[in-house]
Amino acid sequence: MDVIGKENYSLDVEGLEISIKKEEKKSLRPHIAKTLENHGVVEIPCLTSVSIKKLIMEERSGALPNELPDDFYELLRHSAKKMDVPKEREALRRLAADLVRIRIEKIFKISLQANMSKFKIQPEERVFLLNLTTLMGRFKKDLLGGEL
Repeated sequence: MDVIGKENYSLDVEGLEISIKKEEKKSLRPHIAKTLENHGVVEIPCLTSVSIKKLIMEERSGALPNELPDDFYELLRHSAKKMDVPKEREALRRLAADLVRIRIEKIFKISLQANMSKFKIQPEERVFLLNLTTLMGRFKKDLLGGEL
């Protein structure tokens, strides 16, 4: 998860080494980024309605799912929690739901293809894809009496 340093900070504990300077941009694991943000060491830049609208427009333009930033859904949840204005939070959630709907349609189309490994999707989406293909396989098996 991308963060911006709010102060100079360094930590070296049993194989975990973190060092960030004020105003420095860095990528950290989500749980570390959230902990450091809670302690005022870093700031996690939030997604906005504008950034989600841009992703929706880009997503609509192609047949395959576009590559999203790492930890996208984690950042989306974090951004929604941090929004103080309920109307803004609800607008973000509505736009995020639109983006997810578009991506689900594309993932469903991918699930009908033989080779699914070449697509770059988020880990949560990969689990959905695997569950979907398993469910479709069972459905085919049931329809055809055990014969595929």
